[in-house]
Amino acid sequence: MHDTVSDIDTHKITITIFMDQYAKKKGVRQWTLAEMRDKILQTTAATKKKLPWLKMADFGNKTTDKGSLRHDANVLAVTGIELDYDAEMISFEEGIDQFKQLNIRGMGYTTPTNTSTKMRWRLMVPFSRRLPPPERRVFFKRLHAAMGGIFAPESATLSQSYYFGRALDNGAADHRATVVGGRFLDLCDELTSFDEPTPSPSPPLLDTITITITTPRHHHLSRRRQARRRKPGSSITCRELATAINPSTTVSMIPSFARQGRMRGSTALISIVTHSRPNCRKS
Repeated sequence: MHDTVSDIDTHKITITIFMDQYAKKKGVRQWTLAEMRDKILQTTAATKKKLPWLKMADFGNKTTDKGSLRHDANVLAVTGIELDYDAEMISFEEGIDQFKQLNIRGMGYTTPTNTSTKMRWRLMVPFSRRLPPPERRVFFKRLHAAMGGIFAPESATLSQSYYFGRALDNGAADHRATVVGGRFLDLCDELTSFDEPTPSPSPPLLDTITITITTPRHHHLSRRRQARRRKPGSSITCRELATAINPSTTVSMIPSFARQGRMRGSTALISIVTHSRPNCRKS
């Protein structure tokens, strides 16, 4: 268990740096949150497109057809999540205050295009350890929900990386970064309350069933005779069963009949004994 007070200035996080959007080369850094904050505040470039990118993940050496290292299939492990806010409605201070209420450690910084009237910012939220790539989506969904679902959809993308630093051509830049103390995101068990509930399994539908048929002697319709001639314990398809009871039965009605376990028509009682295969397919 990590002590959230004593190790926030010593716990190193693996960060991958790409020098541009093409990501043909990468660098790996081991930074604390404070070191990441300082690097973001100190980095400048003439324009946003000349700034570097960062990602809380470890990448391999597989490239795309265009030679990029920055893609989902090349992510080896994740060390945290990034959440990007670009709706320009919530200020950096408001976002940080909301994040602090969760008692989760992280680092917030304003984007290169942020101004005092067009608020855009990000949260960098580390894990206590390296995690498999699929785990990122789980923790992103939890924190995204806990923060009110305010972050941009691309924040959920596994390999999504972000510019950092100040773009000098943004004359109204409000360039800031701050560290927030607290617990590691992956150790916050209460956030499991935001997990999507597991859907209940649907009742099995029947393709072939074994039945026992009891039919009064005075019925003379040919379909009912056909059903009556079947021996008790014989197999019959759902379609045959439904149409034997009611010739007006449509194919779409058959699955609901099969789910009920028994069907009572106007003249016959059909009791299911066993079933052999799932899924009553339309034919």
